[in-house]
Amino acid sequence: MTRCYFQPVTVFRIRCAVEGDVTEISQRLGPIQVRTAGTEVYQALRAAILNGVLVPGQRLVEDTLASELGSSRTPVREALLMLEFEGLAKRQNKGLMVKIFSRQELLDIFEVRVVIEGYVTGRAATVATPEQDRELLEHCHETEQRVKRGFDSEPERIWYLVHRNRDFHGAVWKLVTNPTLEAILKSVNDLPLLYRAIFWHSDDHTRLSLHYHRTIASALLQGDRERARLVIQEHIFEARDMMIEFMDEQGTEVVELSALLEEWMRSNGPQLST
Repeated sequence: MTRCYFQPVTVFRIRCAVEGDVTEISQRLGPIQVRTAGTEVYQALRAAILNGVLVPGQRLVEDTLASELGSSRTPVREALLMLEFEGLAKRQNKGLMVKIFSRQELLDIFEVRVVIEGYVTGRAATVATPEQDRELLEHCHETEQRVKRGFDSEPERIWYLVHRNRDFHGAVWKLVTNPTLEAILKSVNDLPLLYRAIFWHSDDHTRLSLHYHRTIASALLQGDRERARLVIQEHIFEARDMMIEFMDEQGTEVVELSALLEEWMRSNGPQLST
């Protein structure tokens, strides 16, 4: 009697027992690439959307993107489907475009952030080491000093602050060493550059945001869980209200800001490439 069964090991094996004798037939799976062409293109396009190379409302044309990336159309098509699934691209007629987030979608994102990021920041106050807390305070100090020195242009200032803000919040999330929570927060914070740039379009809001960052870092250093949670939530609510007000009452400025950033990105920002 012959009995065959699969054994899940690193090398795929079919083991056959024939009349009590066991014979192993090893069949190696073919080599795989950890990063497929579709994944490479997806990561390039995703970065381009988040960094403002591709802007909200811009059409995502397979042929054009394939030509710019030096790729065939198939990986581009796969990448666009992944971006659509993630919510960074949206189907428009028969094609895709970089998603324009609605007012309600942005409100929903902030609602998620205030709950999860409030918990994570409060938790960070109980687990962070004094050295980690001091590093956050040093990060705040470096950012404040750079802002005082000034920038050559408004888009350069916004670009710098957007990325310093991302680094600060990301550093706080990492303190709790919970990859699942970190991934959730990263996904809801990963908005196209235009939406993140709105936070830093005003000098007053810039000063207020940097003040919040320093207050959060100080609360973490003191191990004050409740204060850390309350301050980050107040910070998020303030950002939410400012963004909605900006988009509701100054829609033309959103367009102007988008054009300003797009023009600067063409000569100073990252380029579309894998």
